[in-house]
Amino acid sequence: MPPKPDRLADLRQALALHQSGRLEEAAGLYRAFLARHPKDPNAGRALANLGAIHLVRGDLAEAGLHLKKALRLNPGDPQTLTNQGVLLRESGRPAEAAAVLRQALRHRPDGVETLANLGVALTETGELEEAVSCLERVLSARPDHLAAAFNLGVALERQDRLEEAVARYEAVLRLDPRHTGALVNLGRALSDLGRGREALQAWNAALALDPGNPDAHWNSALALLTDGDFARGWDAFEWRWAKVMRKERRSFAQPEWDGRPLDGRTLLIGAEQGLGDGIQFLRFLPLAARRGAGRILLEVPHPLLELFRAAPLPPETEVIARAPDYPGGAGLPPFDVFAPMMSLPRLLGTGAELFGGAVPYLRADLQRRRSWAERLSAEAGDARLLCGLVWAGRPAHGNDRRRSMALERLRPLSSVPGVRLVSLQIGPAAEQARGWREERRIIDVSGELRSFTDTAALIMELDLVVTVDTAVAHLAGALGKPVWVLLPFVPDWRWQWGRVDSPWYPTLRLIRQPAPGAWEPVVETAAAALAQLAARQG
Repeated sequence: MPPKPDRLADLRQALALHQSGRLEEAAGLYRAFLARHPKDPNAGRALANLGAIHLVRGDLAEAGLHLKKALRLNPGDPQTLTNQGVLLRESGRPAEAAAVLRQALRHRPDGVETLANLGVALTETGELEEAVSCLERVLSARPDHLAAAFNLGVALERQDRLEEAVARYEAVLRLDPRHTGALVNLGRALSDLGRGREALQAWNAALALDPGNPDAHWNSALALLTDGDFARGWDAFEWRWAKVMRKERRSFAQPEWDGRPLDGRTLLIGAEQGLGDGIQFLRFLPLAARRGAGRILLEVPHPLLELFRAAPLPPETEVIARAPDYPGGAGLPPFDVFAPMMSLPRLLGTGAELFGGAVPYLRADLQRRRSWAERLSAEAGDARLLCGLVWAGRPAHGNDRRRSMALERLRPLSSVPGVRLVSLQIGPAAEQARGWREERRIIDVSGELRSFTDTAALIMELDLVVTVDTAVAHLAGALGKPVWVLLPFVPDWRWQWGRVDSPWYPTLRLIRQPAPGAWEPVVETAAAALAQLAARQG
């Protein structure tokens, strides 16, 4: 009598191949088993493992199909639930991932990989305390779990527990000295602690291992610029196209300008990044025009259009609105070469000595200035000094939690004798002025600031602007008005380290946090300086 066929042979062989890392062969055998035995009690296991292979290969759609079928057969299988959680997180659905991973833990409370992945998902949803707890549980059971150690560093960093994050990244590097992610993140945490030189060393080490690493290049660029090393910094700044601007780089049939004489050609300059960046880098346009441009097309976002059209730009300049749907330049006026606006310093070869030489380079509308002057005269009473105030930036900004503050923190400024505050704040934070308005601590005209042109005209009727790091700092500086910028401990690159002035704007003063999050001494310094200024005005 012939031996009975072993219907599980394919499955056992598939499992062996899977465990040895021969994933393609294993996937073929799982498929063969499922084709021959679709109703076998082990079909769920085969489907789950096939889904896991697709997940490792990054084929999320195919992985999802198999994992979904596997969960229909074995709804409480913790490994399949864990893989489903990983799939959801990698698909950009971390909250759903966390729910599925918690379900997996109910079936296997000590599942190390489940806890490790839940920690990552919770970090992405901002549930940082629980994320840290999950990852610490993993490391308690498996001190050598590299991914958990690294992700714990990430969670600690997002909690601003920077010294602990540094220690965690260093622990990762002791386990794996070639872990470029840990080197990049170590550099970032060191930079946020004000240890810029050590940060650069970490990023250089990452680049020695991975010369094309965009994170290391981009962070190095910011560090060089913050350190005032513009010669190297502007070159490195081009890595923004591989990092923060990777989705915004535009390509045209026309070539990118290389900085050489234009010989009468038309140059398209495209504003980029934030509105403040556009205001800051406008200063380079006249220098570009001197390279022999026959015509310059300056393409800007709509909020800057009216302001820039009123600026004293070279006569060959035409300011045009940027439309988000110019595929390949369709609809743009004819041009010969193009340049991104923030590449101009590199193309022009300019140094820091030129940054303060062209201010002011914006101007305000005279009719709107007269209107504001009448309004302020009616509301300011006998105030000796009118001070504009901005306390918060755009909430979606990546560093807004560090650069912005609540208006109430600035209360000492409202008590300085002879000073009347004027709100220049727009957006959701403007509502914070309601109580101060009722107490007559501030003149609140935020509802009437419909454009940068309105704000520019109002600024010109003030004696001073005090602002956190927002576009208003650039606007006031470019208008040549006195402006004090209240900075977090680690500043944006353009304000550099340690300076109280700025090569970008000669009328600008920088007041810096002495330690991360320390706004109180910043406000005290600003209030004392404001009192001295008001006394001199009397």
